[in-house]
Amino acid sequence: MTRCGILDAGKGRAAAAAAALAALILEKKAAGAVLVQKVSADGLNAPHALVSDPSGLAGASPFHPLMPVNAGGLVSEITGVKPPNAPIAAFLRPCESRALVELAKLKQASLESVIIIGFDCPGTRDLREFKGAIKDPDAELAERMSAGTSGLRAACAVCPYPVPQHADLKIRLFGAGSGGVPVEAATEKGAKFLESLGMPSVALPAGLEEAAARATASRNEERKKRFAAVLAAAKGPSGLAAYFSKCIRCQNCRRVCPVCYCRECFFDSPTFDTEGDKFLNRAKSRSALRLPADTLLFHLTRMNHMAASCVNCGMCTQACPSGIDVGSLFSAVGDSVQALFGYKPGLSMDHEIPFKTFREDELEAFGN
Repeated sequence: MTRCGILDAGKGRAAAAAAALAALILEKKAAGAVLVQKVSADGLNAPHALVSDPSGLAGASPFHPLMPVNAGGLVSEITGVKPPNAPIAAFLRPCESRALVELAKLKQASLESVIIIGFDCPGTRDLREFKGAIKDPDAELAERMSAGTSGLRAACAVCPYPVPQHADLKIRLFGAGSGGVPVEAATEKGAKFLESLGMPSVALPAGLEEAAARATASRNEERKKRFAAVLAAAKGPSGLAAYFSKCIRCQNCRRVCPVCYCRECFFDSPTFDTEGDKFLNRAKSRSALRLPADTLLFHLTRMNHMAASCVNCGMCTQACPSGIDVGSLFSAVGDSVQALFGYKPGLSMDHEIPFKTFREDELEAFGN
C-alpha cells in the first residue's frame, strides 16, 4: 500500500497545513533546510528562501499564487557544483520539478541530496498584474482551485501536468476533502522521509485521481485551442517576424529559462561584436537594417536549443518587457519536437534527452 499521511490544520486550511509541514521537517531535523516561498514584507511578491530554522518560516507560502522564478533553477544553483552534505526539502510545482529533472540529466543539478515535495498546482497569477497582499491564503487558494483556468498566467492555463510527475512526496490538493490534505510518498526515499516525520500512515482517500484527471483535461483542452492560434499567427517567415516584432533583444527570456543552462551563451560571445562598417554594409544591402539586429535569429537559435526540454513554465513570457508571449510559441513548437522523438521532458530520469543520444533508426520516416 502507498504510504500516505494527512496534513491537517483545520477545515479548508491547506495552505496553513503545508506551512506546518515545512516547520515539522525542520523541527524533526529531517532535512538541513527547506526551500519554500515566503511572502515579502510588502506582500507584493513571494521570493524563495532556503530556511534552516523554524523561526525563519514566518510568511512561508508554498502554494502562493505568484511564481517569480522557476525554482528548479534554484535547486540547480544549490546542488550543481557540489551537493550539500545535509538534504534539502524543496517545495516545487510540477513544472519546477520537471525542469529540475531536465537539469539533472544535463549534469547541472543533483537529486541525491534533495527531497522533492511536489503538489497539485491550481496555477499562478501574472506577477505584473498582482495588485495587493493576500489577507487569507487559504481562501485565495480555494478560489484558484475552483476557478479552473480563469485568471491564470498563460502557461498555467495550458499546463499539461498540473499534478506532480516526479516527486518524492506529493501533496494532493485536487479532490482533497474536509478531512485534511493527503501527502503521498511517491518514492522509497519519500516513504522513508514521511516515516521520519512521525506522521501516521493512512489509506489514500478515494476520488483524488478522478479530480486530478478533470483538472488535467480542462487544461489540455485549453492548450489545444491556444496553441493552434499561436502557431497560425507565427506561421512562415513573415508570421515569425511579426510575432517577435516587439523584441528588444534584452534576452530576459533566456536568463529566466530553467533549461537554458549554458554557462556561456553564443549570443554573449564576440561573434556579435560587430564593426560599424559591417552595420553600414548590411544597411546598404537591405536599404534599411532593423536594430537591435538579429532578434529573430536569437529566438530561433534558442528555440532549436531547448525545445525538446521546454517544460511550459512560462517564465519567458512573464519576463518579457515587451509583452511577447514567448512561452506559448516555444511550448507549441516544443510539443511538436517532443512528439517527434517520443520524449516528455522531466517525467523520468531514465529517458535521455534526444540531443544527447543517437539512434540509427530515428527519423527514418523523414529520410524516405
